[in-house]
Amino acid sequence: MTLFSQKMIEKLWRSNSLGTTKFVKRQEEYEEKSEISLCVKYTLFIVNFLSCSVLTCCFTGFAIHNSLTTAKHYPLERYWHLNKILFVLASITFVISLFGIIGSLREHLKVLSVYKYLVVITLLAEVIFSVILLIYIYVPTSRYNIEFFPKGSFSSDMQNYGDFDGFAMNRINSLQEMFHCCGLSDNDDGYMDWRTTEQFRCDNSKSWNNLACTVPKSCCRHPKLNNASCVDDVLRKRPIDVQDNIYIRGCLQGFHEWVEINGVNIIGIMFGIILPEIVLLVLATILMNQITRQLAKWEDSETGSITSC
Repeated sequence: MTLFSQKMIEKLWRSNSLGTTKFVKRQEEYEEKSEISLCVKYTLFIVNFLSCSVLTCCFTGFAIHNSLTTAKHYPLERYWHLNKILFVLASITFVISLFGIIGSLREHLKVLSVYKYLVVITLLAEVIFSVILLIYIYVPTSRYNIEFFPKGSFSSDMQNYGDFDGFAMNRINSLQEMFHCCGLSDNDDGYMDWRTTEQFRCDNSKSWNNLACTVPKSCCRHPKLNNASCVDDVLRKRPIDVQDNIYIRGCLQGFHEWVEINGVNIIGIMFGIILPEIVLLVLATILMNQITRQLAKWEDSETGSITSC
């Protein structure tokens, strides 16, 4: 076969063939110039995968540990419902991360759109909560309208303290030791709140109740010493006379002071949660734009192939 004949055959094949070679060549050309960044794609995938798996493992471990122990090891669960809050947050994060994993790995626009909207909703909720928290920390007058301290549960446990409810006693002691306080009130003589309880109220005769006119030992400034003398007859004494032995302020005041001291740390934690989510939102938006451009390329390629035919 002459060289001319070979060239004619090649020319006829290139102009008329719709075979596999031409399609593969075009596919390779577009794969080399893909609009989708592997860095963006797999960063989004890995971060969501880690969030999903780590939070699931942490929550499972916490749930197992919680089921194997008694309620006395979780004295603050009644007040802030930490277990329920953790369950809700872990479930929300798991669902959102799952959309992020599937959407990024499969390069699926609709799944990524759902993921993006869920992240936006979560961010808005966190920003609103952060603003409320900022107001609570730095605007003391707002604390009359915004309640983070469980006053109702604390007051109920005070009435059931001691022989009436061992768990209530444990919760009260933990909170009073944590916030260096005694009683509930938001003032400097909160320890006097114990006068209203059945166990500690003053009585003319103490023969039936050796706790009368005292307060729990967790009110002592050094409760680990187990010194009963620090609480003896304190409800009959003025704050200035007992302030060296016990904490005289109420736990509401102690909680507010703790919030003010740790306000910067609390806000830092909130920003530490919000900023990574903003980065994930940006990555998801970038990946969606890249997928859209790549789909447009493929559509142009198919249109060009039909036109050339």
